[in-house]
Amino acid sequence: MPDVHVPPQLALFRALRGSPLLVGVINLAPGWVKQLARDVLLRGQMDENRLSEHTLETGGRLLVPHDRYWLRYLNQLEEYEPEIRATIDRFVAPGTLFIDAGANIGLWSAYACGLVGEQGRVVAIEPGAIGEVLIKNQERNGGRFDVLRKAIAEVSGQVLDFYEYANHAGSSLKGNLQSMPPVATRQVETVSLDDIVAQAVKENRDITRVVLKLDVEGFEREALAGMRRAMESHDVLIAYEDHGKDKTSETTRHVLEQLGLYVYYPGERGGMRQIEDASELDAIKKRHEKGYNFLACKPGGEMDRELQRQCRETEAKQRSDWGDSLDVTRNFPTIPRFWSRS
Repeated sequence: MPDVHVPPQLALFRALRGSPLLVGVINLAPGWVKQLARDVLLRGQMDENRLSEHTLETGGRLLVPHDRYWLRYLNQLEEYEPEIRATIDRFVAPGTLFIDAGANIGLWSAYACGLVGEQGRVVAIEPGAIGEVLIKNQERNGGRFDVLRKAIAEVSGQVLDFYEYANHAGSSLKGNLQSMPPVATRQVETVSLDDIVAQAVKENRDITRVVLKLDVEGFEREALAGMRRAMESHDVLIAYEDHGKDKTSETTRHVLEQLGLYVYYPGERGGMRQIEDASELDAIKKRHEKGYNFLACKPGGEMDRELQRQCRETEAKQRSDWGDSLDVTRNFPTIPRFWSRS
C-alpha cells in the first residue's frame, strides 16, 4: 500500500522532534493543548473509514483506522504502551493464555498470537463498536486469536449498558468517566475472567500460565472480582491501568489492600520498582489525561520472582549509572516503531 500522505506541518514536527526545547514544551503542555496540537499536525490525514495494514515484529498483521486516536501512533507522535510490549515480550511464551481485555482493534492480540505457540491461546475481549475492526484483524491473522464481543464483569450472563464515546478508547460500562456525553448507549452481555480462563484451560491442557492485559476504563475492580478462582489455581500476571485522572489511585489501592497482590511499576524506560502503598503513585501519575500501566501478581510465584529480579537489576543499574539520584519514574521521550507498512 502507498505511504500515508505527510502534511507539511507534520514533516516539520518530525524534523524538530529531537529538539530539547520542543521536548520541554511538549512535556509541560496541558492535555488539551497536546490534543489541539495533535489535531493540527494530523489535519489532512484523518479518515475514520480508512484502514491501513501493518506487519508487527512477531509476524502479526494489523489493520489500523486513520482516526484521531490511532494516527498519533502511526505517525510516531507517541509510543504505544511500551511497558505493555515489554511485559508481553518477557512473560508471553509458548503455553501462555494471553487475555486482551479491552482489546480495541486488537494490536496486542495480533502481537501476542505470534508468541504463544500451539500450546497457548490468545483471547481478545472488546464490546465497543471498534470491535468491528478487531474482527477484521482476527481474520487477517487467520483466526489465531479468539474474539469475544462482550464486556468483562464479575459474573457472566448479565446484560449491562455500555457507553460509547467519540474517543473509542474511553468507551466503558461506566458512563460518568468522560467530560463529554456518550455518542451512543447500547446493551452488552458480560463475561467473567474466571469463565474465560476455565474454558481456555478446558480446551487446551497445555496452558501453563495466564497473562492478562486489563484496560476496561474504570471497571477494573469489578473485572478482577470475577477472577478469584483463576488467581487461586494459576500463576497469573495482571497488567492493569490506573488512570491519571484518579487522584486516589482506587484500583491500585484495591489490588494491594483487598486482593493482597504485589504491585510493580514497569515505567516507560524498562526499569521496574515494587509499589508497596498506593500513595506512591502520586509521584508517577503526573498527567491527568494519561493511563498508567502497573503489574500485579500473587506473592511468591514464578511471576513475582521474575519481577523481583527485575527490581534488583533496576536498582543495580541506578547505582552504577546514575548513583542514588536516578528516579525510575521519570519519562524520557523515545518513539521506536515495532510495526511496519505492508
